Amino acid sequence: MRCSSRAAYADGLCRGKRDLATHCERHRGSGQVLCGAPKTCEWDGCRKARIFGPPGGVATHCAAHRAPGWSDLKNPRCRAEGCSRQPSFGSPDTGMRTACARHRRAADVDLKNIAKRCKVRAPCARGVGA
Repeated sequence: MRCSSRAAYADGLCRGKRDLATHCERHRGSGQVLCGAPKTCEWDGCRKARIFGPPGGVATHCAAHRAPGWSDLKNPRCRAEGCSRQPSFGSPDTGMRTACARHRRAADVDLKNIAKRCKVRAPCARGVGA
């Protein structure tokens, strides 16, 4: 019977190519290395996403294992100088979120929560939002 887990480890250097992997984590040999860039925290045994790292560096750790002074390097920030909030608002033309609620422009719309809104443009028959 074959193992049904996805292969992620290979002998020697696999130069970031996951298709060169031959063994899963459970069946890997002692000399085998992880192929492709690992997307989890570098803390031993942690499987959370790597989001935090030194300013100007690369994300290497999760929120629980980040060092003091490290910042979120994976999520975008508001375009306003000095603002560290995540943007929700932006131009409907580009679809890119560029500003938080505090720094949005008059023409900006809420792009983060747009999928949660009713698609009907007329007032609701139940009187909600009318």
